[in-house]
Formats: sequence, structure tokens, C-alpha cells
Amino acid sequence: MRTLSIDIETYSDVDIKLGVYRYTDTPNFEILLFAYAFDEEPVRVIDLACGEDLDESLIKALSDAEVLKKAYNAQFERVCLGKHLGITLEPGQWKCTMAHAAYLGLPGKLGEVAKVLNLDEQKDTAGKMLINYFSKPCKPTRSNQERTRNYPYHDMEKWELFKKYNAQDVETERAISRFLENYEIPVVERGLYALDQRMADYGVGIDLELVKSIVSFYDSHADVFIDQSRKITGLQNPNSQAQLLEWLNNNGLDITDIRKATLEAALENKSLKPAVRTVIENRLETGKASVKKYQMMLDATCSDERMHGVMFYYGARTGRWAGRLVQVQNLTKNYMDELDSTRTLVKQGEFETLEYIYDSMSDVLKQLVRTAFVPPKGYKYAIADYSAIEARVIAWLADEKWAMEVFAKDGDIYKQTASQMFHIPYEQIDKSLRQKGKVSGLALGYEGGAGALKA
Repeated sequence: MRTLSIDIETYSDVDIKLGVYRYTDTPNFEILLFAYAFDEEPVRVIDLACGEDLDESLIKALSDAEVLKKAYNAQFERVCLGKHLGITLEPGQWKCTMAHAAYLGLPGKLGEVAKVLNLDEQKDTAGKMLINYFSKPCKPTRSNQERTRNYPYHDMEKWELFKKYNAQDVETERAISRFLENYEIPVVERGLYALDQRMADYGVGIDLELVKSIVSFYDSHADVFIDQSRKITGLQNPNSQAQLLEWLNNNGLDITDIRKATLEAALENKSLKPAVRTVIENRLETGKASVKKYQMMLDATCSDERMHGVMFYYGARTGRWAGRLVQVQNLTKNYMDELDSTRTLVKQGEFETLEYIYDSMSDVLKQLVRTAFVPPKGYKYAIADYSAIEARVIAWLADEKWAMEVFAKDGDIYKQTASQMFHIPYEQIDKSLRQKGKVSGLALGYEGGAGALKA
């Protein structure tokens, strides 16, 4: 089977931090340079920005199942080229060198992998400067004639360097790939990668009506608390971590950060000054990460009203997926009984009614995060999860007979753990003791330290 190694340089007016699918979902996306090499042939660069085109043999190869396409972070090349050509490129025909490197415990970035492997073909260090110049919008100034983008003709010397940088990335990727071929990944992992990419291509539906209503409300809702804190503290920006930390320490506290746990612990102090208490409560009300997920949903959702690429294959060293964009692996649990009616009130903009019913609007909005992910019309989500999977695995690995017996009898492993820890009958283990059993079993089972136990 022939291989086609690829690296592209692109331009978009959308921040790549919103994911490659949103990055390409704009009329202003384009591929600038296309560097490629078949097998061990010399690298060639096609200058699309200056009028060159992909020839028919290349276009055919991109869809040919008999040609293995390779790239470092292949999702970027595959999605961008699919957008450019107006076709869907089958993930199973691609091999991601970055995913292969991750499987072997190597760093995530191309240049770092090349350094670790001590390869002759190192990444060109001029890349960041060139990408910032050609691949992103620029700030209009008098010196650049108020333009918002740099084209090749604005600096042909830099453009030639950009082409060399593009070609060198293919050389570096090929060198890494040659090394990694000595440690091939299992067939099942290649299949999982292809499945992961198809999942990303499909994406997840977002209830934009709900999200837009919440974002619009929360901006003004947060401003009320920030303005109140500004008047109390006299700070220009009470949301600034550095400014707020200094003010709190100047007003009776002795803390090193303003993380949620730190501030919540400070509120336990009954002698806290009323003004300081109010400022802390305002910070907690406006700084909730769950609420900020809505803004990311709004920014990262594509024109098909779906968000793509929320899971990242082999993002953790253990091989587990990592969350991207809204971090769907860490969503607030629902305990509200009136989710449907609350969603309706939010969509109708009835926030005054909700503020009358509930003590904390931020907490209400946290509860609705999960409901912003919606299936296609006429469908429902079928949600499944492995029950106590970490506890089952560690019991099996350690050959802990009593624990495996609990699972065999459909018992509650965390209650049984707590029962043995505290010498209390199983039937008397309440929710708080069960949680202690869970934390102890998992933290100690998976080499957690004191911090894991405290958490």
C-alpha cells in the first residue's frame, strides 16, 4: 500500500481553540500550502494561496482506500481537506502519527516528539512566527495600511520561509513515523481511532435557543455582582485574580489563591467581615465553570447546530479519551425535579420568575448544562455507563476476593468498603460514609496521595 504524508498550512478568521470543525466552518477558511510526499519520495509544496491547484492524481489519492494518508494530528488535515474539496474523507484511510506517539507515551507536539527521539529531521522553530503572520487575522494599524490579513505578497521573503517550514513538517512527520513503525499499535486501537473520528465528524446537537438565552441573561446577571464588588473593593477589575487576592489578604484573609475550595473554606469563618463575605460570594456566583460552558457551546457550535470534536482520542496517558471544548466528562449532576419547566422558562426569558423561585441562578444554569445536548428530532439519547468500573478493575487486578464477591452479589462496593473502614454494619452506611468509602477505595487503589483523599 502506498503512503501519502501530508502537512497543510491554513487561514481562518475563527480561532483554532474552538476546534478544527468550527475553524473550517467560515467563508474565510482556506488552505494556503499543501506539502506532501508519496512513500519516500521528495517532499513537494503546492502553493494554493498563489494560484496553484491540487492535481487530479492527488485528489484521487485522498479518497483512494489503497493509499494510506498520514499526518501529525491527522484530524486537522482530513477535516480541512474535506472542507476544501467539499467531500467527506473516510477516517479509516488515515493514520495519525500523533495518536501513535500518544499510545507510546511520547509528548503531544510534533517538535517535542522529534527532540525526544533525537531525530535528524527536527521541526523548524520559525513556524510560530510565520503562522501568526499568515494564518491569523492581523490587527489593522497605520503601518499596515489598516489591513486585517497578511497575504503572501505583503512579505514574499517570509512566504518562502513558510513554504520551507511546511515542507520540513512533512520531513519531521515521516521521520517520526519511521521510528514508530518499530512499535506498531494494535489493530483494535486503529479501529478505535477511526471510530473516534467518525464520532467527531457526526458531532452532538446543541439546543442553541436555550444556550443563547442563557448567555444573554448571564452577561447582565454577572455584571450586577461584579459592579457590587467593584464598589465595595474599589478595584478596577474585581474579577482579576491578582487584584482580588491582594484585596482579600489586605482585608483579613491569609490565602494563596482564589479557587472555589479556598473561597468556600473562607466563608466558614463566622468572624468574616460582611463586605469580605459579600465579595467572596459574588466571586463564587460569577466564576462558576459550568456556566461558562454555555459561551463555549455558542462559540464552538457549527452551522449545522452541532458541536464536533468534544472528545479527544488517547488524550490521557492511560488511553482514555480527554474532553475538549466544553469538557463533557465533567458535567454537573442533575438533582432538580423541574428540569423541563425550567428549560421552558429560560427559553421564554422568564428569568425574573426563576430568580423568585430559586436562591441561585448560577446553580440553576449549572443544572441545565446537560440538557443543552440534544439528539436529532424524533430521537432520544440511550445513555449507558459502566457501574463502578474503576473499582471493579482494581479489585480484579489486585485479586481482592471480598471485593469481587461484592460485585458478584450485586452489592454496593463503596458501602461495603466504608463498612470495613469504620466497623459499622453495611445497612447503617449512609450517603456521607459511602462517599468516604468510594474516595478511599479509588484514591488508594489508583496511587492517589493525600490530596486525592482530601478531595
